[in-house]
Amino acid sequence: MDLLWQAGRLTSLGVGGLLADRVGVRAVYYLGGVLLLLAGAVGFAVRPAPVRPRVSSAARRRRPPPDRR
Repeated sequence: MDLLWQAGRLTSLGVGGLLADRVGVRAVYYLGGVLLLLAGAVGFAVRPAPVRPRVSSAARRRRPPPDRR
């Protein structure tokens, strides 16, 4: 797994260098920012709903009734 990660890092450095040479460093920074924003938006859009703990009926019966004043 570590070899795959390092190969990906090396590939991304090479692709980033070639892209910066072709279109310029500023464009690569903007593209990186857009990709980060897109990743954040996808993360918020597909996050799972929070899990609420289930309360058994026996636990509900043990609770005192709410104070109705």
